[in-house]
Amino acid sequence: SPETHALVVEALDAVCRMMEQLPTRVRKVFVLAQVEGLAYQQVAQTLGISVQSVQRDMVKAWQHCYAVLYA
Repeated sequence: SPETHALVVEALDAVCRMMEQLPTRVRKVFVLAQVEGLAYQQVAQTLGISVQSVQRDMVKAWQHCYAVLYA
């Protein structure tokens, strides 16, 4: 329905704006892990960083999402 379509477009726009606020590497880590479905080890190898860095970046990304949604 047109109402559902409008809600989906609005939600996607909000997600895009939220993602744009993240530092570049944090955004890349989040997209690879959550959108592409890569394991943290694969994300680390893809970006040439440690798994610990991936974990820290994911925490930053989720904290940002939470802050935006519930602030």
